[in-house]
Amino acid sequence: MAIAILGKKSRIGILKQTGWASPQAANANFVTMNYDVGSIPDPKPMIENINQTSQAGIYKETTRMNYDYVSDLKSINFSGLIHQKLFAPHLIAAMQAVTESGTTPFDKAFVMQLAAPLDFAADAGYLHTVAFDIGASADDGVILENAVLDTLSIDFDLNAKGMARYGKMTGTWVGNEMNFEQTLNGSWVAIPTIAYYANTDTFTPSTFTINAVNFAAECVRSFGVTINNNVTIPCQTAGKAAQYRMSPMVTFRIGLESYNLTTEKILKSYQAKDAVVLTFKNGVTADTDGELGFVIAAGHLTANPYNYDGEYVGLTLEAEATKTSGSPLLQANLTDTVDWGY
Repeated sequence: MAIAILGKKSRIGILKQTGWASPQAANANFVTMNYDVGSIPDPKPMIENINQTSQAGIYKETTRMNYDYVSDLKSINFSGLIHQKLFAPHLIAAMQAVTESGTTPFDKAFVMQLAAPLDFAADAGYLHTVAFDIGASADDGVILENAVLDTLSIDFDLNAKGMARYGKMTGTWVGNEMNFEQTLNGSWVAIPTIAYYANTDTFTPSTFTINAVNFAAECVRSFGVTINNNVTIPCQTAGKAAQYRMSPMVTFRIGLESYNLTTEKILKSYQAKDAVVLTFKNGVTADTDGELGFVIAAGHLTANPYNYDGEYVGLTLEAEATKTSGSPLLQANLTDTVDWGY
């Protein structure tokens, strides 16, 4: 009888590619991620029945079944606590633009301010190879090539307890080729010492205005931002994606402690589509290890913020970021003392 395999025995690693035609090999030294158990590699084959004449009976026939495992984007989903030393690749895979200092502490600015679509096939974007090792045998590895992040959601529940108050992320890696039965025998880089955001550091809004009314002094109970790149295939070669096309959309969420004499103005701002400006960051000095901040120069509310928190009236803001002429759609600043080579 076969022995069952624990889900937590699997591992996932990522590694930056040098270009579109240069995915990392199975023996590469992948950087191990701290993802939750539950990631699933999905090759997304298309299984179709050829509905042509001269069929022998009323049932689907073996010879009329068509399997296409080349077309469509393949994916690996993930979730987990945000590790300070492993977060940068996710921001670059989602935001596709970064400036990284060349010396310690390797502070980074990720800026969504592209003037034109990226030509991934000509090595204009940032691509990664994602490796998935199930752990049942030596050759049961999976490799996803030319991977980018289709979605990335980042959430901080600052009013939670225990691990629930640490920063969390969920997302989906997509790529144009997924290979199974790989022997992942490289010297993988181990997960660094645990260092989660919103553990000993404090996140607060340094800037938070709606229609120029200052709400930075209000108690922010939660914050979240989602990048949805809406990755599609504009061009195929023999069915395989030969290029990616992105249509990015950034949404963000802010949970406030209560409805009060100051925050009641937000209801009218929702009706009037007033501008939301937010900088949300932890309270460490700039360019020091552990720094993380998000800057949204402009946005507008997209849902009614009025709700209830038990017996109390509450406010939860849902908004979409928009680009101004001089500011990016979204900026993230991070310092991790890690040279990622970006």
